[in-house]
Formats: sequence, C-alpha cells, structure tokens
Amino acid sequence: MTTIAAFPEPYLQPDRNQDCGYYAAAYLARCLGHPDVTAGQVKAWRAETRKHETAYVHDVLGAQWRRFWDVFADEPARKVFWLGPGTQGWVRDWLGRGWIAQACVHRIPGMGHAVVLLEARDDGVLLMDPIYGHVTEPWDWFLGPGARRDDEPFTPGRCCHFIEAWYRAGDKSAATGGEAA
Repeated sequence: MTTIAAFPEPYLQPDRNQDCGYYAAAYLARCLGHPDVTAGQVKAWRAETRKHETAYVHDVLGAQWRRFWDVFADEPARKVFWLGPGTQGWVRDWLGRGWIAQACVHRIPGMGHAVVLLEARDDGVLLMDPIYGHVTEPWDWFLGPGARRDDEPFTPGRCCHFIEAWYRAGDKSAATGGEAA
C-alpha cells in the first residue's frame, strides 16, 4: 500500500462549482512526472484543440491511456467502466498494475465531478478530489450509484460513477497499451 506522501500535494480548485476536470487533469500530469502543469494550461489546450481535458496527459505529455472508447464494441469490457457492485476487483487490478484514473463521481444529484483515483485500500479508494484534497471513500460509495434527487427512486444496477480513463507514464506509441479488463 502506498501512502499519501507518495503522491503530489492536492491541487484544489478555487471555485467548487467549476473547472474540476482541468484540476484533475493537471493533477494526473503531476502524478505522472510533470509537476508544473496547471489547470490553466489544460483549459487553454482544450479551448485551442476542442479535445476533452481527459486527453491532455496522453496527447500533450505522452502518457499511456485506456478509455471506455477503446473497448466500446466489447460489451463486457465497456460495461465495467461504469462502476458498480462487483467491479472492485477490476479497479484493484488496474491500480495494482501501476495505472491511475480520472473518474467521474456524483456527490451532488445530477452533477458530475472529476476526481483522480490513486489507490485501492481495504476501507475504500484514495482519491484526489479537487474540492477536498486527498480523501478515502468507502468502496460501497465509490462503486455505488452516487447521489440521487429525493424524488428519484433507487434502481438496482444504476451506477453513475465511472472511469473516464486509466493512465500511466509511457510514450504515445503505447498509448492504448493497457490490457483489457
């Protein structure tokens, strides 16, 4: 098990209502050996290229990545990116092989929030949340459906949290070199 000290200091967004994806992408870059990347650089790159910020560490910095879209036609592999009960082993496997991820979670009903998934622990997952910093969230919450509106009935199997992409240091020639789940 890694300790929080092994990861860069949290990179917090000043406005809790905007830019979490840019801060998460910049933090991923910092974890992968690029300590000077800022959310502003990621935001400017997105404005210039019109590519989603999850592509920044791959396209600009050459990190390997594995996305939902890489396995879109493969139903079992594609489906698991949408977290839910039974996916803890899949998450642990990726993290155990040296990958980290940008994930989308729903702390507030109807609102996605970007976080960086750093490691698996017995009591949950270690995240870098651009609002709260390093936080360990329980497995049941991380693999669960996320926040729902009070008037929204619970639907078994409906999971809102998902992995946007897995990343690890590498070069662009191995950009989709991650093994399928």
